[in-house]
Amino acid sequence: MKIIEAMRKIKINLERVATYQKQIGQYCADYEVQDATYPDQAGQVRSWLTASHDLLEEVERLKRQISATNLATQVTIVIEGQRIAKSITEWISRRDTLAKLELATWEALGDKGLTTQPVKDPATGEVRLIKVRRYFDPKERDAKVMAFRAEPHTIDGALEVVNATTDLI
Repeated sequence: MKIIEAMRKIKINLERVATYQKQIGQYCADYEVQDATYPDQAGQVRSWLTASHDLLEEVERLKRQISATNLATQVTIVIEGQRIAKSITEWISRRDTLAKLELATWEALGDKGLTTQPVKDPATGEVRLIKVRRYFDPKERDAKVMAFRAEPHTIDGALEVVNATTDLI
């Protein structure tokens, strides 16, 4: 089974569990003067509980297999012209959290609202322009911001292919 197939199966199983939960909630009790909806209503409720449990056991098994596969499978992705190999787990972490933090770090570089200002020297009375001094290269910042904005999409594209072609462990 491919990773993507396992992910779909998990989604389907969770939807089925939600359906069982609704049915259990609806048919688990009634008044003694009412007719039961099912001939063996207690048995039916029990069967939904068992089915739900079995589906959740399968979800757990599939998630464990996906996790093992994600840890063991190395994927090489080209980022900023460099080929980088990481496990699927590492790429997911990079996509979901770390690339965003790198982006925020580079986006923090700015002029802080400072602009070139004319200032009168109190000693001489001369007016001179005070320029903004940056302790970073704006071109490098802009390139890094663009790269980190694009990185999650690059990772997603590569992982889509991997998820469709990699067998579970």
